[in-house]
Amino acid sequence: MSNGKSTDENRQENFRTEYGVVAEAWKFFASLRFIVAAFAVGLQSALFTFYMQVGKATTGKGAGALIIALVGLHTTIAIMWIEERTVMFLLKTMRRGTELEFSFGAIDGFFHRLTEEFFLPQGVRKIARGIDGLTIVYAILFLLWLYLLVANLINP
Repeated sequence: MSNGKSTDENRQENFRTEYGVVAEAWKFFASLRFIVAAFAVGLQSALFTFYMQVGKATTGKGAGALIIALVGLHTTIAIMWIEERTVMFLLKTMRRGTELEFSFGAIDGFFHRLTEEFFLPQGVRKIARGIDGLTIVYAILFLLWLYLLVANLINP
């Protein structure tokens, strides 16, 4: 080869470069989940505050409460979609990181350990994991907004 390296050395170097990119992508998606969760808390808090203020300001909640409930429901659905997509990317980066570690012979590498911890827990520990925990929170928000929407449609 012109650079003095064998094909296998070049391949290993490319794998190492890709491993760095995969690790950075994993860090980005892991932090994105918490950024989206923080945004969701702020947005949902503001919407609940507006919803409660509409109820205090008028005898019947009317169109204002209905609109806020619709916005709350739609934003919760959007946040759930973002979460689902982010988790998908996290899992893909974990899988690729594990594959690259295997190609290096690093059987006990970061992604291998992460994948092991991610897929092995059972019972209560499984529910306590971040992905399942956020899913439960978003599902509860969805049900709450759905309840408020239906309540406003039935009893304006």
